[in-house]
Amino acid sequence: MSAGREIEQVSRNLADERDIDTLACDAFDEGIPDLGRRHTAVVANNDPLCVDKRTECSTNSLSDAGVEFVWNDAADVVRLDDVGEVHTGGLYGCGNFWFGIAHRTLFEMPHLTRQSITVVIPVHNEATFLPGALPRLFAEMEGVNADISVLIAENGSTDDTARLVTESMAVYPNLTLLELAEPNYGAAMRDGFMAATTEWVANFDIDYFSGAFLADALAAGETADVILASKRAEGSDDQRGTVRRLATWTFNQILRFVLGSGVSDTHGMKLVRATVVADVAPHVISTVDLFDTELVVRAEKAGYRIAELPVEVVELRETKSSLIKRVPRTLKGVWRIRRALKAERTS
Repeated sequence: MSAGREIEQVSRNLADERDIDTLACDAFDEGIPDLGRRHTAVVANNDPLCVDKRTECSTNSLSDAGVEFVWNDAADVVRLDDVGEVHTGGLYGCGNFWFGIAHRTLFEMPHLTRQSITVVIPVHNEATFLPGALPRLFAEMEGVNADISVLIAENGSTDDTARLVTESMAVYPNLTLLELAEPNYGAAMRDGFMAATTEWVANFDIDYFSGAFLADALAAGETADVILASKRAEGSDDQRGTVRRLATWTFNQILRFVLGSGVSDTHGMKLVRATVVADVAPHVISTVDLFDTELVVRAEKAGYRIAELPVEVVELRETKSSLIKRVPRTLKGVWRIRRALKAERTS
């Protein structure tokens, strides 16, 4: 039996309050180790009951009422429905976390750490690919324990891409559309990142996404601020052709020698803490191919914690962009980033 369920049983039997408190701390350690950093308030029937994290008070007024536990971010609310007679001992505390004990119903601890993500997907002239891709995308998201919004950043399309996304919003309520007049992948990603209001921002492509990566990245986010799906990380399965794998290796060497970066892959899926986006993105000068690369490099140099996860890469179609045309543009862009970083260090 979990510690949480043990508390429920102890409360039902009206055991000694010290036993409940001990088991409560076990539940705290078991399920919500990071919650102690947050201030907690308890609200009954929309009236503040305990507004100070260290205030003990009577919980009789919570009897037979829906109860909400609310902490620093008022949007993070866990609702307790069907709460029975509350133990008269009041609120019990473990560290900075205070909570009420009910005879029949105990809060579900996993919901207390549910996080929010905006997935930004730049698209250009994808009217033929979207109808099949969107159902697969949202099916992937269903298994992720987070509140996920998908933002399609349409940029300069000349087909029905924007119309199809707009129509799909009736099917997927958590889908939104951002339209840019000019075709610019990096600018679309930048504007999508800056428009997000969630705790985390993720970058997918419409033909390259993974719910498993998001779930693993959220777990890694306990100790990291930027989580990269690295095609070159140990354990990755990169099933692309030889030329594209060689291009990834070459680009990584350029980043190491020209920009002094220690990461192994800046292109592809990534999860970035919103505070990093707010701090770093306004300084990024690159668009087109290198917005995400410069964002990661700047975050790295600013001291943010970066984690890299292995990933499986399977191409669903032929790449839309020409590798030959991208090489000179990318080299110029990397050198431009180097000059900008150097100028900032000496200013």
